[in-house]
Amino acid sequence: MLRQYEQLWNDKQWRLAVLSGLVLLLLSFAASIFSNNYASLVAGQAVGDLLLDRLPLMDVTVLHVYAATTFWLGMLVVCLANPAYLPFALKTTAVFLLVRAVFVALTHLGAPNNLLEVPDNLTSLYIAKGDLFFSGHVGGPFLFALIFWEKTAIRFICLVASIFFAVIVLLGGIHYSIDVFAAYFISHSICLTMKKRSRDWVFVERQLDRM
Repeated sequence: MLRQYEQLWNDKQWRLAVLSGLVLLLLSFAASIFSNNYASLVAGQAVGDLLLDRLPLMDVTVLHVYAATTFWLGMLVVCLANPAYLPFALKTTAVFLLVRAVFVALTHLGAPNNLLEVPDNLTSLYIAKGDLFFSGHVGGPFLFALIFWEKTAIRFICLVASIFFAVIVLLGGIHYSIDVFAAYFISHSICLTMKKRSRDWVFVERQLDRM
C-alpha cells in the first residue's frame, strides 16, 4: 500500500484529483446537512405505504445509527488502503450526497411512523427524520459495491450491508419503500455516469491493468 502511495504521489494529476475530491466532499456534506434540516423543518404529513402498512414496527435505532457509522468507518479504511480508487470514490460519494441533498430538499413528505431517536452527538449531523428520498443507508453501500466491483470481498460486504440496511429501515419505518427501491436505481446511475464522465477512473483502470 505504501508503495502505491509513493507511486501515485508523484503523479500531479492524482494529487489534484484527491484534493479536489476532498473539497467537493466537504461541500456535499454541508449541502446534505442543510437539506436534511430543511426537509425536517418543512415535513408534511405521513402517507400510506404498501409494505410499511403490513410490516411489524420495530425499534432499530441502534442498528440504524451505529451499524451504519461502523460501516462507513470501514469504507474509509478501504478507500485509504486502495489509493488508486481514492479520487473516484471521493468525487462519486460527493455527487451521490449532492444529488440526494437536492432530492431531500424537494420532497416534503412526513416521516412514516417509527421509533427512531437520533442521538444528540455527531451522528445528528448526517441522520435526520426528514431526509427520506432516497435512502442513503441503502444507496451508499450499493454505490460502494459498484465502485469496488472488481474486488470480490468488498463487493460482497457492501451488497450484504445494502440489503441489511434495506430490511432495517423498512422494519423500523424509517423510510418509505420507494426510498429504498429507488436508491438502487439512482446509485447505479450515479456510478455509471461518473465512470463515463470522470477522468479519475483512469487511476483504477491502470491498477487493474497491472493485475
